[in-house]
Amino acid sequence: MDSLINRHDKCKTLRYVSGSIFCFMKKKIYCYISFVFLLFIACQSESNQSKNETAPVPATPEITQLNSLIAAQPDQGDLWFQRGALYYDLDKYDEAIRDLKNAIELNPSDIQAWHLLADAQLDNLQSREALETMETAAEKFSGRIATLLKLSEFQLILKRYGEAFNTIQRIQELDPQNADAFFMKGMVFKESGDTSQAISQFQASTKENPNMIDAWINLGQLLAARHDPDAIRYYDGGLAVAPDNDLLLHAKAQFLAGENKIEEAKQVYQRMMEITPYASEPYYDLGLLYLDQDSIEQAVNHFDLSIKIDPMFSRAYFYRGLTKEMMGNPSAAQSDYEQTLQIDPEDKDAAQALKRLSGQL
Repeated sequence: MDSLINRHDKCKTLRYVSGSIFCFMKKKIYCYISFVFLLFIACQSESNQSKNETAPVPATPEITQLNSLIAAQPDQGDLWFQRGALYYDLDKYDEAIRDLKNAIELNPSDIQAWHLLADAQLDNLQSREALETMETAAEKFSGRIATLLKLSEFQLILKRYGEAFNTIQRIQELDPQNADAFFMKGMVFKESGDTSQAISQFQASTKENPNMIDAWINLGQLLAARHDPDAIRYYDGGLAVAPDNDLLLHAKAQFLAGENKIEEAKQVYQRMMEITPYASEPYYDLGLLYLDQDSIEQAVNHFDLSIKIDPMFSRAYFYRGLTKEMMGNPSAAQSDYEQTLQIDPEDKDAAQALKRLSGQL
């Protein structure tokens, strides 16, 4: 059965748990770092244009009201900031950047505007400008730890590891026991390939602040990559302070499945379903486990549930098609493979499956 299940799906980086954990999230850049680096590193601002620059700007009641207020009081920086924040929420990054720059020009001490401007620039694929914005902010607010942390995150995203390390050193001069600084230093070591130092820094982070879920997950995953049974101790350590955290639960379930502790993994997935019954991933993962055990009926039922929750989950369609094919229903399998390719035209597994089925229909 292993040959039927793509290794990427058995040991996959899921949409809400990354194998290197650090998912760049809008409005909260720091949530679990790593796969997103690939999304932003290639973004060179001179050659990129905003995806939304030709789309009309929604005239929401809030924006309409702020338009009138700004027309009457154009020298009020907070009004420009408020409208910029609304544009940012609507993914209108060009407009957000314009307004946030005006807010800063009128009120250079508005640190929120500096931070949000950098976020908007990064989301608008202007990575170089975003980094420059944070560098300027870090110089202007040199003693502000939150700003230095944000700068280190941007430097890490752009693989400026030496610069990120230096920024973290500045933070630790201000606050030697800062848990976020230990975490960020761990990320620098991790992305630089020094796993042992990364583990040490993540351990220091959780010691200073047991609520550092990011650090607990990274510890578990780094040890899991070594097939070290102590990985479970770190997942459980995080769950001791955040028992319902879906990221921790999912990472723990993946580890248990990878260690062939299938029944324990199933229990964790069941717990996830109780906490967030409308999340598609636990059903999908359980489907893969059942498929791996040749429990075909159970597998297809779970892929069905995953698709009902998330009709755009292409891999769930692929594996439902595979189970239908194994059940001797090639026409139903063909339909699922075709749906997979409609959602993800680059899915090679589905394309190969359709080619395989072409002689059977």
